[in-house]
Amino acid sequence: MQADPRLLPIGRAVRRARRNLDISQETLGQRIGMHATHVSEIERGLKDIRLSTLLRVTEGLEITPAQLFTLADESRRS
Repeated sequence: MQADPRLLPIGRAVRRARRNLDISQETLGQRIGMHATHVSEIERGLKDIRLSTLLRVTEGLEITPAQLFTLADESRRS
């Protein structure tokens, strides 16, 4: 399975926000009712997620969707 380049900025933003909280993929998964493998796939741009999943992820990361998209935009620029 190859990463979708369009999904990579979001995945990087999820990883960055998760690391800012100093939590593991497993912990994030537990917070949002998702397996750590699924979290990993999102972070690596392998999984296209629905809006409802994105909202669960941002809640688990204690950020707003807007903040996640800002992080994704910053990732795209660097």
